Amino acid sequence: HLIIFCNNKAHANIVYRQLYKRGVQSLLLVGGSRPPKKAGAKETPSKAGRERLSDEEEERLRLIARNSKRAPRGADAWERATWFAGQNDHAAAETAEQPEVDEVEAEEEAVAEDEEVEDTAAEPVSGVDIGDLKAPIPFFDREEVLRAFVSPGPIPPHLLPPLPADQVIESEGSAGPATSRKILVCTDLASRGLDTTCVTHVVLFDFPTTAIDYLHRSGRTARAGTRGKVTALVGKKDRRLADQIRLAIRQGGVIN
Repeated sequence: HLIIFCNNKAHANIVYRQLYKRGVQSLLLVGGSRPPKKAGAKETPSKAGRERLSDEEEERLRLIARNSKRAPRGADAWERATWFAGQNDHAAAETAEQPEVDEVEAEEEAVAEDEEVEDTAAEPVSGVDIGDLKAPIPFFDREEVLRAFVSPGPIPPHLLPPLPADQVIESEGSAGPATSRKILVCTDLASRGLDTTCVTHVVLFDFPTTAIDYLHRSGRTARAGTRGKVTALVGKKDRRLADQIRLAIRQGGVIN
């Protein structure tokens, strides 16, 4: 079996969809996804606390949300950490001059800022369809995904990407239902605790950010005396850590 590791959910979803479009079926295992809340669920304490704010405090927060600006892109770490200082006094001074802020407008601006941060969280991958970049990340039960990965049977259809048939290329010899070889696309959620001897190859689509993560990802193969292979895609920003790991392996040193 094969495991492909990515540094974030967005990249894992891209690889998952791109493999399926090329006729290669795979499984997706990422963390952070949650099923929709059930009807009648209790409110979170943070939301209940926000409802107890006074009218003046709500007005002050709305003014801050509207008038505040982000730190400049070229700012250093200290400027990014302290850019908000003085915004409260600035908003309070303009309270008498500013008209009442529409709640809907302030909410729409906050949502737009959140979407912008979410879009820039993952680095862009060249040569990828824009539809895959914006595609929602599906939620699958972790135990069900792992059972499908280690079992000899085919991958259940509901664990495959919901793509139309005209976007999928049928290729002979691919990892489809007729083969016993499975592919798992995942984040570091599967780098610890997955103890199986069926993994013969680990691919690091995104190079890990620390040597410890490299050890845990690589340790998913060659277990219990079996042989395994690790293939890493190294970018320009990853060369320093990759060279240190390569040197430690050649010298028989400890990777830490």
